[in-house]
Amino acid sequence: MAPPPSLLLLLLGIVGRGLCFSVTDACLHLHTDRLILCTAGEDVLLHCQFQYKRNFTLDEVHVLWGKEIATDEYQALVIFDGQNVKRFRENAFFSTGSLQDGKVSMLMKNVTTADNGAYLCDVTVNATNSKARMQMQVAKTGHVCKEDLQLENIPKVQESNTADGFTNRSLGAIVAVVMVLGIVLSTVAFVQCKKRRPVPRDSA
Repeated sequence: MAPPPSLLLLLLGIVGRGLCFSVTDACLHLHTDRLILCTAGEDVLLHCQFQYKRNFTLDEVHVLWGKEIATDEYQALVIFDGQNVKRFRENAFFSTGSLQDGKVSMLMKNVTTADNGAYLCDVTVNATNSKARMQMQVAKTGHVCKEDLQLENIPKVQESNTADGFTNRSLGAIVAVVMVLGIVLSTVAFVQCKKRRPVPRDSA
């Protein structure tokens, strides 16, 4: 007696997932940062980590890091062939210490603006391949704040020349005006007082 079609489909689905035969459910997945922003002179870690649904040994893992030099054309920076690490850039470093955990990140030391561009993380595990692309933007050191830093060259006003927002010269002018105004008011008051005093009459 043949099993019903629904049971066969269920068994095929379970086997397909366990053996990674499913087209839509790939065996190898990569996780990366899409955009990396940094400053010239920094050490930058280009994050890349893979997930594989089967057990694997290190000699089954092949890693290639490249920098895009033309459309879909990359220059190799680091290659791990399952045994050895080959470096093609002085400031590019790759460690196999965490490779068993799927970590295949690349460290770039002392980056410059020449390191701007697109990078490729290419991982192959037991003939299963996956690629991930990321963009790195390197800014010049102090480029954004260059104009602000020029403000430091402007000499500061000496505190001894200021008092409550007024200069000593302005304060002296105000005092002089007050004194003149006081003299004028005193003169006006004296004149008014003299006019009001009665004039004595001659006695007959």
